[in-house]
Amino acid sequence: MAQALISSDEKSPIIYTSKRSKLVYQTFCTNRNNTLSENLPLFDQYTNIYSICCVLGFKSGNRTPLESRESIFTLEQLSEDEWSLLVSIAYVSSNMNNELLCKTKEILDICSEYAETGMNLLMNTRFFKEIYPNGKLNTLQIKSEMYNNILQEILALNTL
Repeated sequence: MAQALISSDEKSPIIYTSKRSKLVYQTFCTNRNNTLSENLPLFDQYTNIYSICCVLGFKSGNRTPLESRESIFTLEQLSEDEWSLLVSIAYVSSNMNNELLCKTKEILDICSEYAETGMNLLMNTRFFKEIYPNGKLNTLQIKSEMYNNILQEILALNTL
């Protein structure tokens, strides 16, 4: 976990997303339910979705400011690999500004904007539109073979 950055008397920094995206995180995460108790568990943790969305946003070269800030998890919930990925993205995004490496909040702010862009890209995929029309999970559209199709579409976005 990314706890090495947090002293014992400090609270773990919070990672934010938009309200709209938070519902998507809840819908696609194992053992997490949105307010309608509908769920399609493609990912084990919010950090998994966040990291993928951050990479997608970074690869697109766009950052989307959060319209509203909703907490989704804390820094200590990130694995060391996920934290390294986020630091690398923020570092490259800042034109390799070494001072940024000591600024956890700035790193998280940059990554949250990339993750929001990535979430927007994800929400515009064909399969996502089929199973999540109008911001609500359509459980009638979900078939077991769709899991692989959705993950393949995410991978395709990642190679653009």
